[in-house]
Formats: sequence, structure tokens, C-alpha cells
Amino acid sequence: MPPPIPGGVKCMGSPSKVKSKATSPESSPEGHWSKNFAALSVHRRKDWAVTVKGFNQFVWDFEGATKTGKTENAYGIFASHGSILIANSEEALKAHDVNNGWDWTKIPGATTMSLTLPQARLKKARNFSPLSSAGGVTHQGPDTLSSGVFGMDFHQPKYQFFDKSHPHKNIKLHFKKSVFLYQNVLVCLGSNIRIENGPGIKAQTTLFQDKLVRGASSFSIKVDGTRKDSSSSPFTGLKPYSPRGSKGYTSLVDTKGNSYYIPGSSASSLKVQFQNQDSETPAAEPSSGIYATAWLEHTSSDAEYEYANDEAHVVKFGMTPEHSRMITPLYGYVIFKSTSNLPSEGLIKKVNNRCRIMAEENKRLLYLSISYPDLNFPADGSKVLKTSGDVKKRELYEMESGEIQIEVTLTKHVDKILKELPKVHGSPVGYAPTVRVDSSASSPPNKGNKIVFANLKNGFSVNSRATSAEPSPEGHSSKNFAALSVHRRKDWAVTVKGFNKFVWDFEGATKTGKTENAYGIFASHGSILIANSEEALKAHDVNNGWDWTKIPGATTMSLTLQQARLKTARNFSPLSSAGGVTYQGPDTLSSGVFGMDFHQPKYQFFDKSHPHPNIKLHFKKSVFLYQNVLVCLGSNIRIENGPGIKAQTTLFQDKLVRGASTFSIKVDGTRKDSSSSPFTGLKPYSPRGSKGYTSLVDTKGNSYYIPGSSASSLKVQFQNQDSKTPAAKPSNGKYATAWLEHTSSAGKYEYAVFVKTPSYPQTADHYWNRLKNTPPAKILYRVLQQNDEAHVVKFGESPERHNVIDPLYGYVIFKSTSTLPSGGLIKEVNNQCRIMAEDNGRELYLSISYPDLNFPGSKVLKTTKDIKKRELFEMESEEIQIEVTLTGHVDTNLPESAKKVHGSPVGYAPTVRVESSASSTPNKGNKVVFANLKNGFSVEIKLTK
Repeated sequence: MPPPIPGGVKCMGSPSKVKSKATSPESSPEGHWSKNFAALSVHRRKDWAVTVKGFNQFVWDFEGATKTGKTENAYGIFASHGSILIANSEEALKAHDVNNGWDWTKIPGATTMSLTLPQARLKKARNFSPLSSAGGVTHQGPDTLSSGVFGMDFHQPKYQFFDKSHPHKNIKLHFKKSVFLYQNVLVCLGSNIRIENGPGIKAQTTLFQDKLVRGASSFSIKVDGTRKDSSSSPFTGLKPYSPRGSKGYTSLVDTKGNSYYIPGSSASSLKVQFQNQDSETPAAEPSSGIYATAWLEHTSSDAEYEYANDEAHVVKFGMTPEHSRMITPLYGYVIFKSTSNLPSEGLIKKVNNRCRIMAEENKRLLYLSISYPDLNFPADGSKVLKTSGDVKKRELYEMESGEIQIEVTLTKHVDKILKELPKVHGSPVGYAPTVRVDSSASSPPNKGNKIVFANLKNGFSVNSRATSAEPSPEGHSSKNFAALSVHRRKDWAVTVKGFNKFVWDFEGATKTGKTENAYGIFASHGSILIANSEEALKAHDVNNGWDWTKIPGATTMSLTLQQARLKTARNFSPLSSAGGVTYQGPDTLSSGVFGMDFHQPKYQFFDKSHPHPNIKLHFKKSVFLYQNVLVCLGSNIRIENGPGIKAQTTLFQDKLVRGASTFSIKVDGTRKDSSSSPFTGLKPYSPRGSKGYTSLVDTKGNSYYIPGSSASSLKVQFQNQDSKTPAAKPSNGKYATAWLEHTSSAGKYEYAVFVKTPSYPQTADHYWNRLKNTPPAKILYRVLQQNDEAHVVKFGESPERHNVIDPLYGYVIFKSTSTLPSGGLIKEVNNQCRIMAEDNGRELYLSISYPDLNFPGSKVLKTTKDIKKRELFEMESEEIQIEVTLTGHVDTNLPESAKKVHGSPVGYAPTVRVESSASSTPNKGNKVVFANLKNGFSVEIKLTK
């Protein structure tokens, strides 16, 4: 058994960063993911990541075009030989400059062959390996973040080399390797490394290959503490390890600051090189560059590095680098074949098949995670895949991973699996693991219990402990490169989708004969999807009776289905104003605002005899998302060149019969279900009623508040609908639909949604009643402005905690304005933007975004046909300055720690200053200048009073 922290370690330095407060809900994801459909493991902590990549009999090796004349990734042969990419930062990745001197035979982490570059070029990309064993497992146990193991048993395919006179046409490489990933430590093992039919060719495993001169910067490495940089004398094949040295190991530090430990057993094979390399680009053009490279050269016929053998690689972790203390041992197992010879010191004695396992034991519980990374597609009649040319319809669409049973015999005695169901990392839909624990009496003598995993499949990582390793993310994300806002709490989510002059409207093929999403015209008209659960989403059955002109949340036109079909998908709007802002302030979870100023593109309709070929829809809309409340506003809604056609905004459209289940809605408390008599265009609101508003409840339990000013336009429909599928085939279904019909030339609307959240202390009706019968200072929300310049909303209560809060303001600014509500926190803004702000008496929190991507001098884009090389690759969002004048006074000192960017984008630092009140307009507060907003980022600041 190896020591608690064995050799072969790659240990990443984690630079500290100053943050103004709690991490953003859009912060980098952390944990470990085993993507066995790609033979890929991903390990992330804070803003760095490590990936390990293999291939097998169902996952090919590399993408590329290797032929002369159309050459891409010509030397990708070793890209998936267990390669390890350590991404400390985007800047650090420039060390791997594949266009300037990169040695394609020394891919970091990969076990390769010492071929020349011409010898390493293949005729074909996308090759499959004869073996299926490449993949990993994810494990969390009692920790907050997950760890993992990757393993690969590799037998080289029969490659067809590009070089017709190749001296080793039948050369074959074999190896077994593993990578154990815990916190910021990687333990890398290899065994059974050998080459057949390649006299003079050596196997090699590369630790790193880093470019030393990148732009105007030069970098260095360290070899046993001695610094080497671009000014050092070049050297080739240095062997730094001396068996007579006192340390018994060699240490290296690459140009990114990652440290490598190579114990004496492997260090004798270590070589370090420091020289200018002549190579070729991915397109096979000559290139050169100065690199530092370190690799292990395997000379024996059955070489290994670190502790490993042909049956299994096993590692034990005994300390946590994060907290610098001892831990209860964490074991990783890469099992290559059925074995009963596992180390007695560990937790597992015997396994009946190849798999990946991580396990740990504390005083009361034993946690075990397992995967069978073979995708296990059925062998009955399935041919052996050699290249992607062998992949046909059956392999693409008709094969499903078969279940397999794996039995794990422990060295310990355990009671039983806890009452909670075993969990599957990644929470795949439709799969439930079957796991049982056999009693010790039924296990062989002197052994612990046998755990039987009866139905492993798809390479899933199954954990017999039920605590969630990857809980649903919570918070608000403004994805302005997609004109999309995502608002999540617990296991429900809301999305709001728009489009603009840089983000197109919908994907589809609208032509006859190849029809997909034929009626997607309104999909991005400010649509709102409330996903209470996966089951609840079946209310939106687009294949059975769905009315494509009434998309929930969207403002659309009352066209017939035939009139709503377009000739072309992927259209751009003439305006850029569609997007949102993310805000956190002092709360644990973030909120947000979405806004859209819409001028319809000049659509080309599918119907040649369309009665309104020049029809145009215009509107301004906003959605304010706070906890489980959505406040939805619209203004300036009008239709040009469409006599008789009405604009409409849909609240919901829900199918009433789904499978064997029937559902109901409520209209002002009256229940309507599938047994109710159908009705069309019911107008439930009466201005003489005492409530002064209408309330609805959809089939998912979400409640809608429509004040009298908008309720007079409300219609509710309850009927069987004849429609068409996305492929334009006839369909029908019974639906309940509610919408607001805008008849004036400058229509507007207001409604609010209370997303069903049973854990909150009060019902929606409690808040709806208070909106009409309580002083404005103590109500859930209030609309302060709703016109062509801005939409402004003030939140005054927290549904989650059922208490009055410091007022939270949301602003959707459509144009430069100096007439914002005097009761708010902002008096004037000089450009369109999205803002959320809050004042608690001591600090003022403010988050802002300029959702226009602001690409320079771009021609007007009408459809994706207008997108050329410049738009795809060469344009970068330009910075813009926005000035926000406050209604109050704040301190002009703004330290860096009081600024943050949601999502923590790499390489962007906001420039913000606060001007003194003296330099601001009289009778106004300070002016806050955001000098370099770009990319739609949400920049948040904390100002002291």
C-alpha cells in the first residue's frame, strides 16, 4: 500500500482573491464530474479546473481533418491518451501554444510514443480503441465538494499512418493509467506500459510542456528549486534525479506555478528539456517556440510509474491540503479486472468486474461511490467500431446502455444502507439505482459485507449515501450573450428569453420537407418559462394541441397558425435592448431584472398570400424577479400594418389532461378542470367587484395577480385546441389559457406571479389582498414608473421570511432619462441599462449592466446568413461609460473590495468612481460613473453612506 499522500503528485497553487462579500450564484461551479459518455473527467475548484481525457470502444480519440489540402488538428493522435489539462486561468493556458512550436508527441498527462512528427500523423481521425475501459467516478461522501478517479486501460487501434514509408506501420502502444483527484492534488499512476513492433521507439508520459515566451512576457520553471527561464542555456534530456541524493525524490514547478513530486522509483526515468522547438501547427505548417518540457521515459518492456499493477491502481489520501490536517482515509480504486487481491489496509477486499470506486469511513458511516465506465452497448450483432465511418443509424440512435451487476466485498462489516435512496451524481432523469447489502453470513469467511450494485449503466456514478453532492444551484443569472435570464430557487426555475440585434430569435428549419420548430416566431418575445418540476413541464405539450401564438410570458400577435409561419429562422431584431442584470446585495441569494425594447424584424412569411406581409409589432417589457415573485410589466405595445390583428401577452397555457392525470385551474377561487364546460374568451374581471383585481392559479399551482388596470383586458379560455406540431403536422389537446389582449395603440399591462413554494410561510392570496388593502410602504411590490423611458418597481416585503424589508428597487432604463421616480434611489441615468439597488441606511448596494453587447461597427444583421468571419471570430464587445445619479449622498471612497462582477469573468476588472456631490447637479446626490461596462456583465458595488 502506498503512503497516505503518494508520489506522482501534481499540486496546484490556489492564488487568493479579495472578494467584497458572498460568492455570486454565477460563480464558477466547483466539484468533480465524470462524463463517461466522453471518457472525460472534470475537476473544478474556484476559478481553476483540471480535465482528464481518454477514449475507448464507444468514444473516439480526436476530431480533425488529416488530409493534405484540408488539414485541421493533423497531429491529434495522442490527444486522448489520458491527457491532463490544468487550467489555472485563461492567461495560463497560453503556455500551450499549439500554433508555435508545440511538440504533439508530448501532450501533458498523456502516455505516448517517441515518434517523429511525420510518423505521428494519421490518415484518419475519430478512431475507436478495442477496449472499453476509460472513464471515471465522482464521489462526495461527507465533504462539501466532490472528488474523483479516472482510469484507462489502453490498447492502441490499428492506426493507418499518413506516411506511406512509415518505418513502424504495425507499432502498438499499451498502458494502464489512473488519475486520483482530491482537492488540489492529482496522483497519477501508470503500469503495463509497453510498445509492440516498434524497435527503438520509447513510450513516454509527459508531465508538462510550457511555452516560455508568451507575448512580451517570459516565464520560468524550477528543477529541484533551481530556476530556469528563457535566458538560461538550452538543454536537452537532462536527468535531474540522483539516486545518491538525500531527498529521494525530484520536484518540479511549471510556468503556471503547479508543483510536481516524482519519487525516486519514477524520477530515474525523468527527463527535462529546455530549448527552441521546431514543429508544425494543427494545419501542418512549420512553427517554432521556446518550451520547457518534462517527461518520464519508459524503457522496459512492461514499465510502470508509481504504485500500480495490472489488476488495480489503489491510492489512499490521508491529509487535506485545504485545511492542512489529517482526515479519515479516503481510498480511490481503479479496478481493471475482477480481483480478490486488493490491499488489506483498504476498505475493499474483492470486486467481481472492472469499475471505478472511491470510499471512506468515519466512525459511524461508510461512504462508497462506484461507476462502471463501460457504456455497455449491446453486443448482439454490433460490429466492432474502428473509426467514425463505422457509426450508422443503429449506433447513433437505437442502442442503449445495458445494465450490469457489480459486487463489491468490503473488509469491514456494515449494517445496511441508510433509509435514503442511493444517489446518482448528476441526477440523471429516469434512472434509479438498485443496491443491496448482503449479510456477512452470506459473504466468504473473514470478509465483510458484500454490496451488490444490480443495475449500473451509462457510466453513472452511484453513491450509497443519500446526501446530495450536487444540490440544485440557487440564485439569478443574467446570460446577456443569449438575451436570457435564469432565476432559480431550490428545485424550481424561471427563465425569461428575448432577442436583439446580436442574439437571434429561434432555431428551426421552416421549409417544407425538413420542418423543425416551424412556428417558433414568438419563442423569444419575452417568453417566461416557469419550471416548477420536470413533471409540471408536461403542461407544455408542444406535440399535442399547443397554440404557438400564445407562448407564456411572450407578447405576440393574434395571427392564425398559417400566418405565423416564417420562411426563415434565426432572425435578428433592429434593437439591442434585451437582457438583464443580476443583483445580490446583503442577501444570500441573488435576484434580477430583465427588460426588452422590441421592434419586430422585417419577417418573410411562409404564406405567399399573407394578408399582412408588412405587419410590425412593437413593445417594451420588463420582468422583476425577487425570491418567488415575478412582476411583469409592458408598455408602448402597438401593431403597425395589421388591421384587425391584436397584440396579446399570455400568462399561461397549460394542458389539462396529461397521461392518466387531469388538472385544474382557478379563476378568482373557482375551480375549473377537464370536466368543466369549455368556454372561449371569458372576461372574469368586473370593475364593480369589491376586490379590485383578478387572481388565477395555473395547473402547476402558480398564482397570478392581475390588477384592475390590466384585468379588464384579461381573457381566459378553456377548450380543446386544434393546432400543429413543431413539424407542422396536425395535433390537438385540451388546454386552459389566460392572456391579456391589448387593443389600444399604446397598450400596457401589469401582472405578478407567485411561484408555488410550499416552504414559504404565507400563500399568494395573502399578498394579493394586501396589495389593495395595505399602505404602500408595507406591500409586496409597487410599480413606480411604466412608460417609454423606464419601468421601475419597488419591493417592500419578503415572501420567504414574511417580513418588511429595506426597499429593493428594480430599474429597466430604455433611454437616457432624468425623470425617474423621486421616491427611489436613482434620479438620472445617461443611457439604457438595467439596475437593481437597495439602501439599508448604512450602505447602498447597486448592480448595473449594459445588456447591449456593443460590438464595434457591425453591419446590420437580419438573419444568420449575414454572419461572416468577422462577426464569428473577430469582434469584441466595446466598453461603454454609464453615469448613474443618485437621489442621496454616499461616500466617494470606493475600495476594490466593494466591487464585484457576477460570474467572475476572467480578465475583466470594472472601473467605477463616485463623484462628489459638489460636481453633481444641484439638489441631486452623488454621480456614480461606471467607466468600462462591456459584454453585458453585471457589476455590483457597495457604497457607504
